[in-house]
Amino acid sequence: MEAVAKAILAAREEIFITDWWLSPEIALIRPYNDDSMRLDNLLGKRAVSFSIFLLLYKIMNQFKTIGRRNSCLCNGI
Repeated sequence: MEAVAKAILAAREEIFITDWWLSPEIALIRPYNDDSMRLDNLLGKRAVSFSIFLLLYKIMNQFKTIGRRNSCLCNGI
């Protein structure tokens, strides 16, 4: 996950992320003393400079109860 954080921080023009299930609260670098290395915070910082594209594939039935709420939180980024 640290490589993902470094790639987000190194991006220069745009960021594309695709996944089946994405939790914005995930810490990409652990341990870390604050929330600055959480996915939502990293993307929020980068969204000021350029576009971020998220493609979430259709949520499968077995993941609906655990994934839909958290995946939808990405709309706030």
